Amino acid sequence: MLIVKGARVIGGCCAAVVALVLGSPSFAATSRQSATRGATITDPLAVYFRHDAVGRAQLSLALSACGTERWTVKTATDDDRLHIATKPRDASIRYLRTRKTPSYRPQTGRVAPVELTTYRVDARLVDYVREADGDYHLVLQDHAGRTLIAEIPNPSCVAKISPVKTAVRTARAWADSHFSVTSDFKPTNRRVVVRGVGFFDYFHGQTGMAPDDLELHPVTGLRFAD
Repeated sequence: MLIVKGARVIGGCCAAVVALVLGSPSFAATSRQSATRGATITDPLAVYFRHDAVGRAQLSLALSACGTERWTVKTATDDDRLHIATKPRDASIRYLRTRKTPSYRPQTGRVAPVELTTYRVDARLVDYVREADGDYHLVLQDHAGRTLIAEIPNPSCVAKISPVKTAVRTARAWADSHFSVTSDFKPTNRRVVVRGVGFFDYFHGQTGMAPDDLELHPVTGLRFAD
C-alpha cells in the first residue's frame, strides 16, 4: 500500500521508488554511460532505503521531477557534504578539463579532491537551457574555445540538509532575473564569473561537456564580469 501526502511517501514505498527510478531517463542513461567510459556505478536505488538524513532527503524527492543519478552529490546532500571547501579556488577551464577522471564515482559520496573543492571560473557563457530534471545547463567557454558545463539545480530539488541550498537559490534567482531559460538551447555571449562545486558526471553527449567529465555542479554563485 502506498500513501502519498504532499512530497512524502509513507508505507510501502519500495515498489513505487523502484518503478520511478527504473523508468526515469536518468537511470536509463546510467547503463549507457557506464559502457561509454568504463566507470563503475553503484546502485542508484540504495539511497532510497537508507534510514538517515541522506536517505530521507532523497526519498522526499522520489515523486518529483528531480534527478536520480548521483543526485545527492549534484545537490550537496551526500555523505560528504560537510567536507566541501566552500571558499572558492580560482581555476581556468583549461585546468578543469585536465583533471583525472575517476573510475569509481560513489552514488552518495565524493571523489577527493576535485568533488570537495569549490571552484571560481571567469569565462564566457555561450549557451543555456533548462533540462528535464530542472537543472539550468550552462555552457562556459574560454578564449581558446574550450568548454565546460555548469549546472544550477532547481532549488526545490535541493534538500534542506544541503549546506549550499541558499547559495543555489540565489544563483538560480540571478539567472532568472537576467535570462529566459527554457527547454530550448539559447545562445548568448556574456562574460561571467561562476562559482561551483566540482562534480564528475557520466558522459552522454552533453553539449559543452569537458573531456574529463568534470562539471561545476551545483553552481553556488553567478554574476556578470563585464
